[in-house]
Amino acid sequence: MMGAKEKKKELPKAIDSRLSIGEQELLCELARHVSPEHIIVEIANKTSESTEALARGAQSSGGRVFNLTLYGKGDSTNKTTNGDSDAKLHDSIRETESMTSVTILDGSVYDLTRRWKEIVGLLVVIGYQHYEEVREAVVCWQECLPPDVVVVVHNCCEPGPARAVKELIADCGNFVTWRVVDNLTVLVADKCQHYWVINTNEIGSCRHCGRKRNFKRLAREATSLGVKKRTTRRMAI
Repeated sequence: MMGAKEKKKELPKAIDSRLSIGEQELLCELARHVSPEHIIVEIANKTSESTEALARGAQSSGGRVFNLTLYGKGDSTNKTTNGDSDAKLHDSIRETESMTSVTILDGSVYDLTRRWKEIVGLLVVIGYQHYEEVREAVVCWQECLPPDVVVVVHNCCEPGPARAVKELIADCGNFVTWRVVDNLTVLVADKCQHYWVINTNEIGSCRHCGRKRNFKRLAREATSLGVKKRTTRRMAI
């Protein structure tokens, strides 16, 4: 005898990664001003419009764009492949690719960042909707970011990216909001030369600007990230 009908599992809402004209123009403008000594990293989940906009902007300064798709959690078994979407992405940037170098990669965020050698002048996180994905993407790449880096987060109307951005400009980050265009939020590094006064709860307060910093949580995240990187390294050997 069958029991009561099981409640149908609700599927996660698909994220709309299409860009408005204003968002595409913003990405093109930001890429245009990246120093040729730095590179542009786009964590885009194969969003071709954003890649094309960045490539068009980078071509005027001879910049290079890296389009990355992350497996997440350091586990290559999470990889999903779609030959049609790969082909469409290559086709969409084919004309621009003749003028600027666009490299398409995929892999674990931990594996990619531990092997990265170049300085990232513009970091774009687009096409992801979960808090953990967005925050880990920015935190993992911080070692590659210069003081004048620009970080762009897409879909900040969704709870996940919105929460990640809120923390990046609050006590767990070192960024301030510079511009907002439609669903794109542009962050730049906080320029204050902080003088931290830290209390017994490991919460710091800057004497100059009043910004607070949760050093306990940041230390915990750094330790966790180090463990994940070491685990990924062992798995790759």
